[in-house]
Amino acid sequence: MNIFISICGVIFLVFLVLLFRYRFLTSNSVIIIDSSIKYKMIDIEQKDYLRYSFESINRNKRIWLAEPYDTIKWVYVSKVDFDKLWPESPFEISDKNYYIKAKFELKKMLFGDYSLAKVIAFEKVTGKPCIEK
Repeated sequence: MNIFISICGVIFLVFLVLLFRYRFLTSNSVIIIDSSIKYKMIDIEQKDYLRYSFESINRNKRIWLAEPYDTIKWVYVSKVDFDKLWPESPFEISDKNYYIKAKFELKKMLFGDYSLAKVIAFEKVTGKPCIEK
């Protein structure tokens, strides 16, 4: 029983450290990104497994930017915002000939990463979407 409590305590402590790193330790610099969405079917080659796991536990999703901003190639958004930016399968979006363009607001974190992005505005634009497998 003591081992179980110790394991639960360690897991809770790790979660708290990640919570402070990815949520609370932000700087005051706000970044606004205006980009269309890249619909990436398989998302496995990234090296941010810890951040991806933390965001997945919190039901947040990764959105790829078709026009990367500086070194930012993707942002994490809430599930509600993800559903706005990825309303149906990329193949249906391609058949209907539109893509989504969005404006995001995020902050630089003290440890070099970026906060959870907030969608300020988005719109459907007629044209071929950027789909990657």
